[in-house]
Amino acid sequence: MATKPAVRSIPPSARLAALALVVAVCLAGVFGAKYLRPGSDSVPLLLCRAQRGPFVHQVTVKGELESSANVDVACEVRSRSSAWIRILEVVPEGTRVEPGDFLVRLDSSLLEQERNRQQAVCEDIAALVAQVRSRLRTAEYNRNHYLQSEYALAHRDAEMAVFTAEEQVRQARQSLEASRKLLAMGFITPKQFQADEFSLQRAETELRVAKRKRFVLENFTRPR
Repeated sequence: MATKPAVRSIPPSARLAALALVVAVCLAGVFGAKYLRPGSDSVPLLLCRAQRGPFVHQVTVKGELESSANVDVACEVRSRSSAWIRILEVVPEGTRVEPGDFLVRLDSSLLEQERNRQQAVCEDIAALVAQVRSRLRTAEYNRNHYLQSEYALAHRDAEMAVFTAEEQVRQARQSLEASRKLLAMGFITPKQFQADEFSLQRAETELRVAKRKRFVLENFTRPR
């Protein structure tokens, strides 16, 4: 028994789309043949050979143009005598510049006056420094001269005075001991013994004075 082949149905939307495509192709062929045929009465095509040339861009609409990226240049220079510095000259607007080109010229008169005033102050300070250095050199010379000459001699004299006073005290004590023995044996009088005691006291006093002078020389005169 033979079977019939299955028939596939086409949706209505697909039929309409196919019909519309066929109609569009037909219309395109008709109009193309009419308007593109040589010698026809249709409007001629505007043809022009391409060539290089300047591009003229004209704006016919009124309005304002603004830059998409702006850089604000502000003067932040100040002086002591004025709050702000005046701007005397600025590069014309729209000028193309490179790093290092002229942009703005400021009024530097106030700054120059302040610079001259500061230079005068610096010169006065430099003169004062030179004067103080001269005094310092003189003081250092006097100090070295004093330590190597005057102080050395004075310190030697003070040491010699202390040594001499110590020797006199030693001799006075020996004389007093001998006088005490002689007084006990009756060879000298009490007045002679008292004279030896006075000699010892005087020698001890001279020793204290000599040591005091040496102390003053080492702890007061030399540092001053």
